[in-house]
Amino acid sequence: MLDPKISHLDTIPREIQSKDNSSHVIPSIAYIPHNKYLPLLTSIQPKSRLSLGAPNALGKPVQENPDIDKVTATVHKPRRLHYIPRFLLKRFVPQSLRAKGAWSRLHKTGHWGGSINRYSLSHPSKLPTREIAKSYYVKDLYVTQNSKNPSYELENKLGDLENTVSNIMSRLFNTLEKDEIPTIYKMTRGNLNLLHKFLYVMGYRKPSVANIYRQPDPDDPPGEARLEYRTQAPNDQWLQQLRYILDTPHWEIVEHGRKAKRKKAELDLKFPHRRWSELGKDLESLEEGYMEEADGCFLAIWRAAEGEEFIISNDSFGILEGKKSSWGPIHRFYVISPHVAIVICSVGLDPSYNCDPEIKARCQNSVLRGAKHSRPKVTHAVEPPDIMSDEEFLEFESKSHTREDDTMEFEVSTLTVEETHTLNAVILETTADDGTITYCSEKALQQTLVSFKGNPNFRSQSRYETLRKMLGGGKEGDGDGSIFELSLPPSEPEPQLQLQQDKFGDSESIPYLNQAISGDADAHHPEGPTSPEKVVEKHGYMVFKLLLLNLKSKQLLVGRLFELAIIIIIIKAWMGTYPSCFGFK
Repeated sequence: MLDPKISHLDTIPREIQSKDNSSHVIPSIAYIPHNKYLPLLTSIQPKSRLSLGAPNALGKPVQENPDIDKVTATVHKPRRLHYIPRFLLKRFVPQSLRAKGAWSRLHKTGHWGGSINRYSLSHPSKLPTREIAKSYYVKDLYVTQNSKNPSYELENKLGDLENTVSNIMSRLFNTLEKDEIPTIYKMTRGNLNLLHKFLYVMGYRKPSVANIYRQPDPDDPPGEARLEYRTQAPNDQWLQQLRYILDTPHWEIVEHGRKAKRKKAELDLKFPHRRWSELGKDLESLEEGYMEEADGCFLAIWRAAEGEEFIISNDSFGILEGKKSSWGPIHRFYVISPHVAIVICSVGLDPSYNCDPEIKARCQNSVLRGAKHSRPKVTHAVEPPDIMSDEEFLEFESKSHTREDDTMEFEVSTLTVEETHTLNAVILETTADDGTITYCSEKALQQTLVSFKGNPNFRSQSRYETLRKMLGGGKEGDGDGSIFELSLPPSEPEPQLQLQQDKFGDSESIPYLNQAISGDADAHHPEGPTSPEKVVEKHGYMVFKLLLLNLKSKQLLVGRLFELAIIIIIIKAWMGTYPSCFGFK
């Protein structure tokens, strides 16, 4: 059957594309690469195989091909399947990188002409840009590996979900552009259910999750789960479960997850020593995880602080903050633009919500516990009874996912500068060594990296030191009390300065100054024991040179004595007592 949607066969002869009248034989392929070739092939009958002697578009017999399946398998060209949708990536295109006529091209062809900034940790010396069409994709990611005739059914299902959610997000961005205070965004519960599903799929469709299914499960060595799914390739089970999420209504997955959790609890009582798979690759674990986020969490919308921006990475969609438990995650982040993030939040983060004290205690470990967590307000399409027993109320709440006509009202919260940097720090910290980050503004990224360098809650700052210097260095001492700003060339290493006697005067005094700065009160001086104040009084200009020298050689400046000496110099210099400290006669 001819399928004009197939675009991966670009082998149509050049003679057909020309306007001459020469006759050539068309290869016996049962697919048409593009709609523009349809008028040229109108005489071909829509059959799965082309029979011997049937005329082609040019009036010549088509050569026999006894096995068309082998031909189609041979000429199949893998497609680029994006695991980060292009409608999200386009919001990270800086104005300077927008291709001319990009919006028009997107409307006509579906291809976005802009480029995005990408920084790869595996190539730290480069700051490249790349077209969106060539970013964050894996060829045939959602296609069964052992299929002779690849089916893109799953990719089409993902596309349908993306189209629906892109409309929901477009309305959100339109609301945010009004800059109303407070900013309220409304959607139906049905759209919220679709958004929940989309966010869960975004965290599940990533190549890193597909790789989990390729790992051997120590708790399932014979691969019983794979046998249950009747799959052969390791990631076929992952594809089947992804298809299940896309095909099953949100509320139905939640119900299945509740049943799976009850079943697991019953088995734990009967078999207390039973081990559950740590990888959680079975369908019931997936349903239970989906349910935990739907029942035990709520959705919040955060906006970046003024002048700040969010970043994304190849693995940042659905990233967890806080160890996952049976109560669900503390936070799960989904940055959807440089200025907006959707966050799945534990109910324990809402101070007004009455829940298990253990849940609230666990949420106190979050690095973003101070951010505003506003639960959505619900307006019921059908008002519940005024008087209900506890059992009736629980039953009513348990069916809330099925009432898709209810209206959900979200208050958009604006983060502080520190909170914006912290969310970015979570993404930076969890990016793999071969990962990639994308940002919109270099200035905003630089501010994030300077803050990240001085944040004691994270440990991978050294991986981004090269990037920080390439962006201009920032404030070298942010977080350690320094006040000097270094602007070194982005492609050159920091110079290793050497002490020179002719520049710094009496070289014998320099070791003592270093000891005085470090707080060594018993330091030896050529003129005998003295106080740091007297040394600074005599060599005040040298102190400032030494300060700059230590900064450029990356030696930490600590010690209260030095800070006190600097304060004394500044005060007395202001009063005119020690002008010689600053090199004046």
